[in-house]
Amino acid sequence: RIGRVRSSASRMAQLWVLALASATIAYLIKKVLPFSWWSPHPRHAALLVGGCVLIPYAGIYLAVAQAMGIAGLGPVSRIFRRRL
Repeated sequence: RIGRVRSSASRMAQLWVLALASATIAYLIKKVLPFSWWSPHPRHAALLVGGCVLIPYAGIYLAVAQAMGIAGLGPVSRIFRRRL
């Protein structure tokens, strides 16, 4: 069942700051990657950049949110346990 999600303004602000900080780090990672626009296969470069940027972004976001006690990784860990 899906219902209302009650969230305080401070929690939302923390999540936004965390998202922006994670995005900044991901953007810096993108800037130092050796493959980008000059790649002979632009589609491959886009897939590589996407993987190299989105995986650290998600990892940083989830790890810091867990450490701050903002969000739990319970549902995510259950998905991985079920598949292993």
